Amino acid sequence: MHRPWRNASGIAPSWRSRVFRSCCGACVASSGASGCRGAIGHGIRLAARALPGETRTWTDSGPRSPSPLPSSSSADGPETALRPLAELRAVLREAHCEEDLELVIKNLAEDPRRGAREIHARAQRRLEALRRERDRLARLLGLRDELVGRGVRGVAGVDEVGVGPLAGPVVAGAVVLPEQAWLEGLDDSKRVRPARRASLAGEIRAIALGVGIGEVAVEEIDQIGIYQAALEAMRRAVASLARVTEVGYLLVDAREVPGVAVPQTSIIKGDSKDASIAAASIVAKVHRDAYMTKLGARYPAYGFERHMGYGTAAHMAALEAHGPCPVHRRSFAPVEQAERRLARRSVPPA
Repeated sequence: MHRPWRNASGIAPSWRSRVFRSCCGACVASSGASGCRGAIGHGIRLAARALPGETRTWTDSGPRSPSPLPSSSSADGPETALRPLAELRAVLREAHCEEDLELVIKNLAEDPRRGAREIHARAQRRLEALRRERDRLARLLGLRDELVGRGVRGVAGVDEVGVGPLAGPVVAGAVVLPEQAWLEGLDDSKRVRPARRASLAGEIRAIALGVGIGEVAVEEIDQIGIYQAALEAMRRAVASLARVTEVGYLLVDAREVPGVAVPQTSIIKGDSKDASIAAASIVAKVHRDAYMTKLGARYPAYGFERHMGYGTAAHMAALEAHGPCPVHRRSFAPVEQAERRLARRSVPPA
């Protein structure tokens, strides 16, 4: 019979729960307050910060998952010698941070079974990948951390999306991340898969000190041009952000935001070099994609929910067949040309 985890007071939890050890710094960082990154990533909230070496319990509304059990010879790792391989695989699935994975590796180090060796190797690969990701995220946070170390408060990343499409608004995001921010997979929104991008946007909003969104609609794009529209979207995003949190410095992707009174730094390809800019890129992209999906339902002939307004072959074919709709950018040459061709076809022969 397996024994349950006990905390430092010797009390075993009697309710359905999931247990994590006091974990690595990256895990504690992710919650914005305290706790395990893996727990945050699976919707589990912490009751309190665990002291070093102490076990805490986090309640989970879902079914109980197998958790590492204390060994009879060690209070620091799971009992693995007699556990079925299926349970060991479940333990590995529930290992979400460096300390969890190190415990699995330690306790499987001398297990001679072939299946256990495979689990051990998988845990090692995951630990190496997690450490590489931790180092990558540390580099992405380098400039922000340098500014914070100099006493700057409210360092915000700013980026825009939707400059190139033939339809829909241009949208900008502005984000202030907390001092400790663990967002696994954070990158330029164009390099993140849609499903992960959507989940990252939720994680960013959950931990960010503030998020601002700025939009410029099609009518205004046609009036002032796409370049000025992109700058205006960023200015509006910063203004929106300033209403919910302090903004003391801007890190901007390849541009300078006009009409703001705080210092800023423009970073070429900033959405792949800085965490705050990448976060702004992701929340802006997810926001715009959701809007374009709604436009796809309103104007089903164009398939906006598939291409988000970009000039794909399918989109160009729809423009040729139907002409532009009210959300197309008529100042863009392909839209203007398609409208002219449709008008010529509509003129009856003399």
